[in-house]
Amino acid sequence: MKNVKRITAVVLLLIMAVSICACSGGNPLVGKWNYNLAFNDVVNNYVKDSINAADQSQKAMYEELFKAFDDCYITLTMEFNKDNTFSFAFDKESADQAVAKVKENMKTAIPNAYKAMGLSDEAFNSYLKSQNKTVDDLVNEFTREFSVEQLTDGVGASGNYEYKDNKLFLYKGDSKDEANYLEVEVKGNEFSINKVAGTVEGFKNVDSILPVKFTKA
Repeated sequence: MKNVKRITAVVLLLIMAVSICACSGGNPLVGKWNYNLAFNDVVNNYVKDSINAADQSQKAMYEELFKAFDDCYITLTMEFNKDNTFSFAFDKESADQAVAKVKENMKTAIPNAYKAMGLSDEAFNSYLKSQNKTVDDLVNEFTREFSVEQLTDGVGASGNYEYKDNKLFLYKGDSKDEANYLEVEVKGNEFSINKVAGTVEGFKNVDSILPVKFTKA
């Protein structure tokens, strides 16, 4: 009986050893990763030059308008497969919900923006009356060209990948360009993109919001 127990224990240890070796030698990127992209980060990136050139009253106006984007996020998903293919896209449902929330928040942000420029409630209401408009009309005007597509222009890609020495190469076809890669760090269930070197499809104009940290789904 003792021999049987010893043999069983040895077999279990061998199985555990093989399992650990198999896991440690695997690709830590394989799987699905999510990142919540804050709308106000993207918006600030688009208009930062205009803000820097604005006077104090205009800056105060911008600050009120920016509040409409607080706590609005798009979920971005990167998925890495064992066959070294990948996909990168934003979740449309989360994006549509965020756009709807921004437009709702604008109903408060727009009147506050006018107040920040020195317009009283009475003067603001008189302005609306003179223009034969409502706050909803102003919201529609301010957000007419605001869309998920506009904010996520250039975000999204698919193809092949190679991960080595904290460099992540994303490319199409059979060959990669050594000058174009993402500088990344993988720690357990967290995957960070710290730098974009060269030109990487799906990651244009993201320098201002780096580093971005994805979490394992």
